[in-house]
Amino acid sequence: VDRRHGVPAGRGAFAGTVLALAASVLETDAEHRRVLACGPPALLRAAAELARLRGWECLVSVEERMGCGYGVCRSCVVPRADGDGYVTACKDGPVFDTAVVNLASSGRAAVANGCGCAEGVDES
Repeated sequence: VDRRHGVPAGRGAFAGTVLALAASVLETDAEHRRVLACGPPALLRAAAELARLRGWECLVSVEERMGCGYGVCRSCVVPRADGDGYVTACKDGPVFDTAVVNLASSGRAAVANGCGCAEGVDES
């Protein structure tokens, strides 16, 4: 693994977002074509877009609240990319291929009525 350190401007190293750093050092013809990301939803979406633009696989670890740990309370649901319901971070994940989940709608989607059920919740 080639490690790079981002530091504040003027300190002789890369200055910018972690995704800008990744885009600047990742070769488009690299042997390993997979992006792995964890962090807040905005970072996961940006990582997924970087991978999509290069035609690479992208695996993300989502940070959803996991109330029960069994998928019963539905507090950790993440919308499926195909629009057919949800996956649960606690039972099905928390690592997902971005081809499977809809990151544009993820991040606290399951708060309707305080019960954790996500049916009918529009987060936009």
